[in-house]
Amino acid sequence: MALKLVWTKSAKNGYARIVEYLEKEFTDREVRNFVRETNHFFDLLKENPYLPNQPKIKGTCFEDQ
Repeated sequence: MALKLVWTKSAKNGYARIVEYLEKEFTDREVRNFVRETNHFFDLLKENPYLPNQPKIKGTCFEDQ
């Protein structure tokens, strides 16, 4: 069962500012890719809220330095 992702007003405003910046500095394609990838990450996070806290995997970029 997926959890609900709740955005604070500050988070919504911050995300909107990021997208506005990207729209000024990058192509429409890059902005769409950012939004798509961000949405995909949030979907994964809703399904598995402990995803960012998975154990570190030795020999990968996820390993502590």
